[in-house]
Amino acid sequence: MDQSKIGSFISELRKSKKLTQEQFAEIIGVTQKSVSRWETGKNMPDISLLQPIAEELDVSVTELLNGEKSTVPIEENTTKAISQLIDYSSNTRKEQIFSLKDTNFITWVFFILSAVLLIISAFINLRTIPLVVVGIILLIVVIRFLFGRCPGCRKLMPFTMKTPQRCPFCGMDLAPAERK
Repeated sequence: MDQSKIGSFISELRKSKKLTQEQFAEIIGVTQKSVSRWETGKNMPDISLLQPIAEELDVSVTELLNGEKSTVPIEENTTKAISQLIDYSSNTRKEQIFSLKDTNFITWVFFILSAVLLIISAFINLRTIPLVVVGIILLIVVIRFLFGRCPGCRKLMPFTMKTPQRCPFCGMDLAPAERK
């Protein structure tokens, strides 16, 4: 798979349908920035988005991944296998141990706990409390590193107060079960 070839193919098909990146992004349910990254070859669309992209651009998923229209007819078994793979991948990502929302909540709980322990250590002269706080901070880092990633592109998500609905890198819907 050649990312730049796929990206230019998406761009070509989008333009032939007279859609702007913004319009196409809105139809697919991603950000305009994600579409731009696909078309420049910097990123690939999430596997769960391949079917909707292919349908919108009137090509098969196989043609989309090849980056060109196929002259050979595509067997129905191939299309079915690709659809099953996409469904399996999407379902696997939804069944994570912790969602990004859970990870953010756990991180804030540990952060507040460490702040409370630091305040207590100011009034009580215990040498073990700062060590516990350092341990909690290390635990926060480990939790964020292990569970604070996008299930699609596996990039580390920015830590914010509000949980993002879409990955800023690949455009994957991060909370589909909660909204549907």
